[in-house]
Amino acid sequence: MEARMNEASGTGIAGRMIRALTAPGQTFASVRERMTWQDWFIPTLVAVVAGIVAGLLALPEAMEAGSEMMQEEGMTEEQRAMVEQMKAAAPAVTIVSVPIVSFLVLFLLGGVLLLLANPILGGEASYGQMLAVTAYASLVKVVQAVVTVPLLLATGSLVLWGPGLLLSEEMLSTFAGRVLAGIDIFTLWQVLLMAVGTGVMAGCST
Repeated sequence: MEARMNEASGTGIAGRMIRALTAPGQTFASVRERMTWQDWFIPTLVAVVAGIVAGLLALPEAMEAGSEMMQEEGMTEEQRAMVEQMKAAAPAVTIVSVPIVSFLVLFLLGGVLLLLANPILGGEASYGQMLAVTAYASLVKVVQAVVTVPLLLATGSLVLWGPGLLLSEEMLSTFAGRVLAGIDIFTLWQVLLMAVGTGVMAGCST
């Protein structure tokens, strides 16, 4: 009954997942008014499936790049055998680790956002609401996978989508370069969505 009411009012889970990326303020306001466990579980599950698929598709390129690097450095027969074992186990490790890490990050980030929303910003948000904010924001990773994985498969290298794009190879090898390379438009987008959601749940401006 509740699910039908949500769908009829345009606030069903599928609609919320789309609108969380395009109209986050309205979506999180809707979540604040009416929320169920599906609001944090289903978006996270979608992100998990996308993460597994992206990981499995990108795995051969990543393993090949790693093997070439190791070959350049020189490997013993024992090391080569270990690399082959890692290649064989990598798909299973991806399938198992992505869900575990995704839900662990969900629960940890949800707790961090709850601390920001209530004690710091003076709101009265619930843990479930902050889980929903974290889950809907994680859908950015789905968009990221759709954009980056085809480019990775086509070019054989990871395309940077942030400050790292402007850095030289020498600079990228430094600590500062790696930090800048890790900041991309998708990460900033996800942080922005969490900021909007936290502000809405706490009842204050973003």
